[in-house]
Amino acid sequence: MYRYIYRSVLSKLSTECFAVRRLFHILSIDVLRMVYFAYLHSVMKYGIIFSGNSTNIRFVCTLQNRIIRIRSDVGVNSSCRNPFKKLDPFLVSCQYILSLIMIIVDFIRKFFRLAYLYLD
Repeated sequence: MYRYIYRSVLSKLSTECFAVRRLFHILSIDVLRMVYFAYLHSVMKYGIIFSGNSTNIRFVCTLQNRIIRIRSDVGVNSSCRNPFKKLDPFLVSCQYILSLIMIIVDFIRKFFRLAYLYLD
């Protein structure tokens, strides 16, 4: 089941990469940033929640690097270090850590709410 979800996420990210490549010469950098966070970031977050710490996460990182290269107009073989600093996207690994923290915080809130109900 997770394989199917992961393939679906990769397909959506590839479509986003194609859309950003086509829209790069038409839209401004700010609008491309909004497209990135509206579509790619939400799909990436969905994929992380359902697939977790998968070994295939490197494909998502590769697609994210590809989109960053397109948005910053650098070559295919160039490094992504400077464009990442300049564009400041939310990395896949950071999103994974944030998702784990949010799950833990939610669990703690539910635990204390239930403990409060039963300890009274």
